[in-house]
Parts: sequence; structure tokens; C-alpha cells
Amino acid sequence: MSEPVATYNIAAHGASNPRSFGYESYVLTNCAITAQLVVGFRRDDGVRVEDRFQLVHLQQLLEWFQNHRPPPPRTSQVLSRSKEAPRQAGLLTKEEFKEVISKVLGTHQYDDQLENLFTKLDTSCDGYVDWNEFSTYLLLQFRENDYMRAKKSIPFQQEAKIRHIVHNRQETTTKMISVDNPIKLFTISKEGAICCWDTGLHLEKYLPMTEGEEESKNIKRRVREWVTDVLYMHNSHKIVIASTGRDLRFFDATSSSQFYEEFYLFAMPNVPSCLAYYYDKKNPSGESMLMYGDDHGSINIIYFIRPLVQMFATPFKKEQGAQRIYYQDLIPQHEKFVRLARLEDVHPEVIRKMVYMPENECIISSSASPRNSVVILDVLRKKKRYIFKISKGVECFDYDREVNLLVTGSADHLVRLWSPYVTSKPVALLEGHSMSVIDIVIHQKLQQVFSYSRDTILKVWDIKEHVCLQTITIKFPSSLLGRMPEYGAFSLFLQDTPNILLVSANDYVAMLKVGQVAPPTSLMPTTHQSQLCAAIYNTVFKQVVTGADDSTLGVWDLESGAKSMLFANAHGNEEITFITFDNSQRRLMSGARNGTIKVWNIQNGHNLQQLEPIGEAEVTGIVPLVDKKVIISVGWSRMILQYPDNDPDSTFVKAITQWKPGQLHQEDILSVAYLPPTLLATACYDGEIYVWTLETESLYLQLRKRNKMTQASISSLRSATPNSRPNSRHRKSHRPAFGQHPPVDKLLFLVGRTTKHKRTESAILLSTEAGNIRWWSIYGNKHELGYFYAPEEPEESVLALCTDPECQFLVSGDTRGRIAVWNIDSYCLIQQQHRVRERPPLNCGWNGHETAIVSLEWIDHEAGRFLLSASTDKTAKLWDTEGHLVGVFGQKQNWNIRNPTTWIDVPPEAQKFIEEVESLRKERMEDGNEVEEGEEENEKDKNEEEREENEETKGKKEKKSEENRQENVKDIKDEDVKSSPVEEVATMERGDTLTEEMADVLPRLPKINKAHTAYPDPSQRSRPEILNITDRARTFAFGFNEATLNKHLLGFRVEAHLSKITQFRHDRREQYGEVSSKQTSKMGKLCCPYQALVTKDLSDISLPSNLPLTPRMLNRGYTSNTLNVDKLRNTDVGYQVTSGQQDVGVTSTSNKGSKERRGSVLPTITTNRTQMTLLSDRTSRNPPLIDTASNR
Repeated sequence: MSEPVATYNIAAHGASNPRSFGYESYVLTNCAITAQLVVGFRRDDGVRVEDRFQLVHLQQLLEWFQNHRPPPPRTSQVLSRSKEAPRQAGLLTKEEFKEVISKVLGTHQYDDQLENLFTKLDTSCDGYVDWNEFSTYLLLQFRENDYMRAKKSIPFQQEAKIRHIVHNRQETTTKMISVDNPIKLFTISKEGAICCWDTGLHLEKYLPMTEGEEESKNIKRRVREWVTDVLYMHNSHKIVIASTGRDLRFFDATSSSQFYEEFYLFAMPNVPSCLAYYYDKKNPSGESMLMYGDDHGSINIIYFIRPLVQMFATPFKKEQGAQRIYYQDLIPQHEKFVRLARLEDVHPEVIRKMVYMPENECIISSSASPRNSVVILDVLRKKKRYIFKISKGVECFDYDREVNLLVTGSADHLVRLWSPYVTSKPVALLEGHSMSVIDIVIHQKLQQVFSYSRDTILKVWDIKEHVCLQTITIKFPSSLLGRMPEYGAFSLFLQDTPNILLVSANDYVAMLKVGQVAPPTSLMPTTHQSQLCAAIYNTVFKQVVTGADDSTLGVWDLESGAKSMLFANAHGNEEITFITFDNSQRRLMSGARNGTIKVWNIQNGHNLQQLEPIGEAEVTGIVPLVDKKVIISVGWSRMILQYPDNDPDSTFVKAITQWKPGQLHQEDILSVAYLPPTLLATACYDGEIYVWTLETESLYLQLRKRNKMTQASISSLRSATPNSRPNSRHRKSHRPAFGQHPPVDKLLFLVGRTTKHKRTESAILLSTEAGNIRWWSIYGNKHELGYFYAPEEPEESVLALCTDPECQFLVSGDTRGRIAVWNIDSYCLIQQQHRVRERPPLNCGWNGHETAIVSLEWIDHEAGRFLLSASTDKTAKLWDTEGHLVGVFGQKQNWNIRNPTTWIDVPPEAQKFIEEVESLRKERMEDGNEVEEGEEENEKDKNEEEREENEETKGKKEKKSEENRQENVKDIKDEDVKSSPVEEVATMERGDTLTEEMADVLPRLPKINKAHTAYPDPSQRSRPEILNITDRARTFAFGFNEATLNKHLLGFRVEAHLSKITQFRHDRREQYGEVSSKQTSKMGKLCCPYQALVTKDLSDISLPSNLPLTPRMLNRGYTSNTLNVDKLRNTDVGYQVTSGQQDVGVTSTSNKGSKERRGSVLPTITTNRTQMTLLSDRTSRNPPLIDTASNR
């Protein structure tokens, strides 16, 4: 069903506005605003045809390409193209491609996009598309979408901050921990060097673990102690350090300024290899557990009864330094404060790590043993022990209660995900490391796993998808030149606040910030992460390409602002300085600051060619010449270079440095302009402007010569190193030095004037110098015809110029970010005696960017005229020609270029039209409410009268029916004989016209929000007079015709049951009330009564071959083969009633109606209840045949 359309002509509204020059061709009438304007403008979803393809569609398209056979060529084509090769199978033309895609998707609404898509796919420019081109394009698109989707979940977006721990004395870092209040980071080396760091990884304090102890007691050790593990006791603020000397050292960390050793527990039976600690956070002063695994595979538990009051008993005699506690004296002397427990032979080897599970009082421990790699056992030894067996043991593991996941890393380079209670098989195997995994951490909030291998590679895994999201190589100095670093027992540490990850190798530590980078200070979105050099428009694909200083190229859709493609590291780490298209608009050429030039395929992002750089000199201009098949480039090399463009298969093109006139420019060439077909203009830093003829490669005209003072000042300021001077867009000051001519920032040929005006003396070349726009004549006797200062503020420059195709308007952008539109239709057309210094008429101007504008481009689109601007504020923006901002490339919400309400800055003409539509809608709503109130009162009066009449007639009918039933049917109660409520409901057949009274019965859907509406308000849609359209026939989607069923044909009880069901359904619809769009459009489609228009008609009924027949039909000679629908229609399937017999069981309101039915009714129901039951069973097994033609 076609929706009614309300159009809006901006040209009609803006005709009186003298500044509405842009809206004269504003084709908003072609993209008529539909009836959604009555309830609010609809924002376009920006769904591209590429996003509609699913796996089923791709499979169907593959079959189409494989089964495609080209039609045979016509006779005329054979005669005219006898030399051409025959068309191969699988090559589709544009029309064939559009037809195939439309059939697969089942819609023709993407025909405009399919033409653009075909142009993108036709990379060979032969007019055909095959499956390889189509699948390659989609693969690149999906890869880009996956990258952008995965980029949101990448945790590390900054480089690692690496610090050298000098106090480690070239020893590895055993472990890293954090201390609360305030948050401090600690690193402990293998030999006991303790370093305190702040959250920015700046060293604050260093202290040795055994300061002055051995010197005071003259204890000489042959074997030095090594630290095995460290942990922090949060409730008691103690740091516990375990070492190979079979001891535990307790340091008081209450104050970061006073850090000292408090207890020294020594002479333990075995070496503690790992530590774990648990306390009840709800009761910090309650009993806590300090667990340690030893080198014999046993687990020992020390219970501190009152950890906050006193951990150990007070000695009788005070000693200097830490309190020394002999391990064997814990029970007799410290039993009031400590109790011990031991779990023997948990592992056959040394225990590497332990984690306590407080929810079920279990301990998870790991070792390198293949028999008992990971063990989960109950502390009280009452529950089942879970043993995980891995062939090469477990190097590391981590457990998270929230995700209920156990992750292990082994020497076989695999990361395994386990369910804690399923030991037979892991949930997933994550492959990707090339060396053994030495440490692993689970980030519960991000649902990610961080794994670290021996080759200093850190990988990020997604827990749900089981895929690698990010791979980082941490470049420690000790791992360079192929050296393999050494690691401590625990190389990773994850700190929640701040959200950072510490990584250690040898005597170095690195810090990585986890999560998104801090949001920018500006609220405006950005197109790139660095300054832009240019933004250009592709007329073939209707796309915008932007280049930035971070060596990235972005491809954007003009009509929606969505990102299509991103070329990262296009020139390595070099700044992109210039971008342009060739004449076919299929190849993109980019130049960089180091002199490199690359040619790209705009459809798929492939690097087709690389042009030879001449020195490391910035490229400032590229001009592709189709006729000569040459690419010309200029830059800071001061040379005009030529590159042959006749071999598309060559990937590296050498430069031709021979220019016939020689190297005339003595300074860097800053700008170049081309006037088809023969003129080329170049300008340099010293202000010289040369005009060349390309036919003979000779100098045609020199517009300005530099003076000796300028040459001397530039020579004195010039640096010896190339590319040391900043380019025009990076200069902080645009005021030229004393005695120096300002450099020429931009050249522009007025191509429209050469075709529009026949006067040869008019100005056709523009140059910008220190904010002045100079007008040059090429063919006249007098060359400089005039100039004017364009910026609003002094000491500014104009870096961007553009005109419309007719050269009626000139657009300038200065270094303050201001855009100005000038009317130059009659400016400097005739040579005068004096130079023109007045400004041309200014149509409009606005502040478009925060910093310098580097490029401007005029765009003629079918939806209107627009301006494309790029700036050093990292944004590229789209404007209309009056300064209304359409959007910023890179913003989250896409726009619709044809719908001004989706723009950031809505034009006043469109805003005025919206207000008019809103006021009209409110008036219609108010009028509709008044009419509805009056109609409701009239309907109430009518309904009351009808109810009174119905009650009287019902009473008479009930009396007559009760008398007949009492005489003939004594066993049936009066409650079972009720009139059907369907009589009170207006019923219709499908296809009948819906009147205005019946239209009020339709449910009214709730009003949809104007900003996000996708369909008009159904309550208003049911009232066509609001849209000022003629009334039309409407259909009712449900209901049946009561006249098709004879009364009491199936018996009283059956009809009473059917009437109850019908009444129940009717009441349920009334009780349901209004139907919201969320409930009716869960699958993406709105359910409304108008869908009955597209409902298919009922198909004819064909009888099956094995149709069962009744005995009466068999007696009459019918068989399954001879019986058809026509015979059934003409056959009397009822019992013949003898003359004089009365119809006892049927009550008739008229004698005429009883006579018409007398030959086709069932026999009389007797008073015997058993016979009536048999009759009802017989009718339920063999229902009477009803003529389907009447229903249809």
C-alpha cells in the first residue's frame, strides 16, 4: 500500500531570501517528505545494502554466479565486435547484477545503492562483475566491521610504560603487589629488594628485606635466600614474604612512611613455595587463614584467631628488631592466637600457586605434575577431590567465582578454560602462543583473560567468544636482539583501582592501562586522531576521503556519514600531506612528508603502485594527466617530477626528473593548479608563480619574481636539514618576516570562467598570500587585476579555496577556522586602470572549525549543494551553502542528507515547515477529539434505544423457544439454550468495505516518539481526513458471516459451546485494550488492519484421492475417483422427509423459511437421551459438508 506523501519545496519558501542561492537547486522536492512529518520526521537508519547480506543470501548469490550463462550475442554485435573475446560465464552486467540482488533480497528499494555498489565492484572497469570481485569486496567490508567492533573491546590502547628497577641488581622480580590507603605498588626481587612505587610507576622508596640483621649477629650464610612468594593481608595491613630459608617475614604496612619488619617466623619444616590468604570481609576481626604450599606438595594452614588484636603472643623479653618466632613453638606458646592444620601429599611436586574458594571452603592448587596438575580439595576433607590431569603440568592458573571459570596455562603453549567441577575435558582450548605460558589473569569486569608467554607476548582472550582480541609484544630491553629474558614466579599483577596491569621480566617492570583511554576534553566528535591534511569528494562512489597526520586514510559515505573503510599506516609513521583522485575517480593518490607517493584502489584499499621518492622532501601537489598518461608531482624538492602511468601492472614506478626548462624554482613548491588541457601553475615559498604549458613543457608565463631581499632573508632563515620548516597548516604565526615576501599558500584556476565567459582578459587564476586573495589574468596584457583581504582578523592566512562549477561563488577558509562565501560572478572580469581592492559581495560566513581550515570542496549532489571542509582540529564537516552543519564525519549518529531534520543544524526553512506541520497536527487532533466526543454521545443514545428494543424482542423469543423446548426436548435445560452473542457483534466478510462507524472499533496504537518514529501514528492513520486525502475502501481482517450457518444445524449444545468461545474471544479483545508497537512488532513488522489488503485470496479446494465416503454415499454409487466438488455441491446429503412429517427439533420464525429448509435437515431429535448422544457422536465423527464456495 502506497503511503500518502506531503512534499516541501524549499525553493518556494526561500525565494524571498536574497541569501538563499544554495536552495535554488535544493532538490528536497525530489525526496518528498512523507506523511511521517505529520507525527514527526523519521530519522533514516542508514542501512546499506552490504549490511543486508546474510549467509543464506551469499549462498544464493554463489549459485546465481555459478549457474549464470551469458546470452548469445546478436548478429549486429558479432559483426561490430568480431575482434572482442566472447563473454565468459559468471560475468554479470549492471542490469543483471541489480536484478539478481533484488531477487535474492526480495526488494527493489536498494536499486540506487546497487548502481553505486556495482561501480565499486567493477575494479577492472570492463562493465562486468564476477563472484571473486563481489566476495573480495564483502570480505574487506566485514573485516573492517569486525575490526571496529573488536576495537571497542580492546583493553590496551596505549603503549606500555617500562621502568628499570636498578635496586634489583640484575635479579628478576618475584612478585608485584599493591597496598591500600593510599594505593602503593610494591615489587620484590628474588634477593629481597623491596621497591615502593606510586600509581604512575614512579619510585618512592627502596629498602632491603634483611637490613642490618646479618651484620649485627655476624651470621654468615653460604647459600643466599631467595624470595618465593609475597602477599598482602588487607585486614591487618601486613605484607608476608616467603623465602627459601624456610621462613615467613611479616612487615607492617600500616603507614607507607614507616615500613618495618614486625615478625619473623623461621625454622619451618619445609620451604614455603606459594602463599594464599583469606578473611571474612563482613567480619575483618574474625578468624583468618594464611595458607602456604611447600616444596613437598603439602598445604599448610595457619589460623589467626584475632588478627586485628594480636597475631602472636608477646615475648617475655623485648628484642631489637623483629620478634623471632620458632615454628615449633607456635602450638605451646602461641596457641591462644594461632592454630595449625596440614593437608599432606596433595601434589607429588612443589606447589606453584594456591587460591582459596570461600563459597565451598576449598583450595585450588597447581603443580607441574601430569598426574595432579590442578587439585580442588576440601579443607575439612569431607567432599570429593577434583583432580585435573594435563600432560605437561600447569605453569600458572587463575580462578574467578563470578564467571565460575578456571583458566590454566601450560608449557605446551595452550590456554585452557575449565569448568571447576568437570575434570575430563576443558571447555575451550585457546591456541596462539608460540612458547610456554608463564602467567595468566582473569579480568572479571571485561570478561577477558590475559595470558603471558616467555617471548614477552601478552594476549587478550574473550571468555565468551573464545577468540584472541589483542596481541601485544612488550619490548623490554632485556628481550631485544633475540635474547630470552628471565622471569620470576609471578609475572602478572592486575590492579583494579586504578585499572592497570603490571608485567615483569628480568629487572624491568611495565605498566599497561586497562580499558578505554580518557575521553577527550572536547565534546565534539573527531574524524581522525590527529590533524587532517585534506578531505576530497568522489563523485562516482559518492564518498569522502580524508587524510591525517597519523598516516591514516578514511573513506566515508557522504549521504549518511558512516565510515566505509580505514587505511591504517598508509605511509608508515609519516604524515600524509596531499591526496587526490585520478580522472576515473577509481584510484586514490596520496603523498607523504618523506616524499613517498602511493596509488590506492578506492574500492578495496589495495596499494596498487608506489612512486619513487626524490629525497625526503614533502609532497605538496599531485596532478594526474590522462592524455599524456603521466602523473606530475611537486613538493619541497623544488622539482617538477613526472611518473609514467601507462603500465598498471608495475608496482614501483621510477621518477622522470628531466623537465625541459630545468629547475627554475629556487625554493620549496607549496602549491600547484591545473587548467585543462595544457596549463599548469606552480607557486613556491618565496612568492614566485610560474605558468607552464604541458604540450612543450615550457614556461608560458612568470607572474611574480622574487627580489634580492627576499632571497637573502630566506637564505638566512633556511635550515640545513630537509623538512625542518613546518608546512603552512602547522605554522603558529602567519606573519612573514621583515623583508620577506609572504609564501603562496594556495593556487586555484577558475575553470568555469574559461567556458562561461569568452573574454580572455578576465582573471582565471587565484593565489592566496598572507590572507590576501590575488586575481591573475593569464591571457590579458595586465596580469594582476585585483586583490582583497579575506580573513576577519589581521595576520591570518587563507589555506583553502574552492568554487562552484559555474564560478559564481568563491568559498574561502582561513587559519581561524572561518568559512566565507563570496559572490564573484562579476568580480575582476574586465581589466581596469587600477587594481581592484574592494571585497566582492559576501553572501554568508560562519565559524566552521576551531583551528585552521586546510581544504574546502564544493559538492553538487542530487539532494542539493554542500560544502566539505577539513581542519587541523581533527574534524571533517559537511555543510550546506548557507552554513547549516549537516554533520561531522566520525559522529556516532548517522545522518540522511535528503532529510534536513537529521542534520545537526536544521535549516530555518525546514524548521518552519516542521512547526507548521506540528501545529496542523495539533489542530486536527483537537478537532478530531471534539467530533469523537459528539459521536460518542450520539452513539450512547442509539445504543440505549437499541438495547431496550433488543431486550423486548429477546424476551418474546425466549418465551416461544422455552415452550417449544419443554414440549419436545425435556432433558435439555434452559441454561444451555441461549442466543449466540455473535448476533450483537458487527461481522464482515473479507473484502467488504469498512464504514466510518466500524472504523471506530479498530484498536488504537499508542503514539510514537517523533524523534525515532519509523511509521505514522496508527490512530491518525485511521482518520484519512487529517492527511487531506480522499477516503478509500478499507477491509476488516477478522470476523465471519453469520448468515452462512443455519441455526441449530449442529445441535443446541454444540452451538452454545461455539457461542461461548466466540464471546470469550470478543471479550478478550476488548479487555486487551490498546496494542503497543513493541508488542506487535517484536519481529520487526507492524501488525495493522491494512495488512488485509495484501492477504492472498483463498485457493480452490481439491478433494484428495483417498477421501472416506459414508455408507449412504456408497449406496448412491459414489467412489473416490468419480466424486468431485461439483457433484458435492449438487448432491442432497440430508435425509428425505416424508410428506406430512413435522420438523420438531427446529424452531422457525417464518413458515416460508421452514419450507425452504425442509428437504435438507437432519431427522427429528427424539426424547430418548441415549439416541441424542449417539446422534451427536455421529455428527462429530462425520460432520456435514458445507459449501465452501459461499464462504469464499
